[in-house]
Amino acid sequence: MFPTKTRFRKFEIAPLARLLAKNGPGRVARGLIGFLLGLAVVFSIGELFLQIFPPNDIQIFLGNQASGSGIYKPDRALGADYRSWAEFEKDNSLRLAEYLPLEKLKQGNPVWAFFGNSFIQMQGMLGDTARATVTDKRIFYLGKNETINLRFAQIRLLLENGLQPERIFIELMPLDSVPLGQHPLGDYRVNDRGVITYRSPLPGGLHSTLLGESRLLLAGWMRFAKPIPNANTYGRQLNDRIPVELQEQYAQLFQELAEVTSRRNIPITLLLIPTHEQIVKGAGCAYQDAMTQLGQQFGFDICDFRNSFQDEPDKASLFIPDKHFSPRGNEILLRELLAHLRGRS
Repeated sequence: MFPTKTRFRKFEIAPLARLLAKNGPGRVARGLIGFLLGLAVVFSIGELFLQIFPPNDIQIFLGNQASGSGIYKPDRALGADYRSWAEFEKDNSLRLAEYLPLEKLKQGNPVWAFFGNSFIQMQGMLGDTARATVTDKRIFYLGKNETINLRFAQIRLLLENGLQPERIFIELMPLDSVPLGQHPLGDYRVNDRGVITYRSPLPGGLHSTLLGESRLLLAGWMRFAKPIPNANTYGRQLNDRIPVELQEQYAQLFQELAEVTSRRNIPITLLLIPTHEQIVKGAGCAYQDAMTQLGQQFGFDICDFRNSFQDEPDKASLFIPDKHFSPRGNEILLRELLAHLRGRS
């Protein structure tokens, strides 16, 4: 059965048409204009607030408009580098002072220089364990956790200013890749005041228009589009698969490291340390496999600790509550490293 003519007309009339019929087009137009003006006021207030008080997650995309000052400069290979030795020395004054002047280190025991994340630098971790145990070497580490590209910048700067270690040890874990996944080397934009910022995550079409200058739009994009990978999710994915673009970034970093160290005849050992998830839960080790293959291409020595930890019967004893290694875990790290080096000699 078809609807009656009267019922058909009821379905046919749209809400806007009913509104026009009731109030007339002039009143509807005024209401629409009022709504748009109100929306513009709200937008303007939000934009003004973010111009004055930009949150950290958009501050890093503001280039020369970002607040503060820094100690960095752009670098073709590493994304960022230290602007000068003096600024680097000041930034690392607490730990670096004991090694200065660097030329003086040549007169004592051979230097082993360690670079890495908190598994090297934090109190009680491998740096401290090596210093307390390996008494015939001078153990060098800065005690600060920097992103992997800045660690490589530190190595280059230290070598250029007189450090001559017998060997350099570089810790690598999946979590070291998270900053590269979130902000690739090609996205680095060090501003005129030495602050590290990054290319805007807005799509090209938006960023090329006036809307690209809107901090409200940028904040909304960050909240809802979520263009920056989640750190935990990205790190876990590396247990199973290494994205091609990440491998390319590591190749770029390793190329620079190889050039800096090979002309000084300084050997590199990559310390491939497994995570809590890999040791306790049996997660995959695709990251370690990829770093082994890539590191060998550049002539680096590889020390892979996965078997030493996965074969331990009491895995809980290897960790402290925050999932860093316990004293026992660090003792195993150092023991296996020394055995690895003896096997090379």
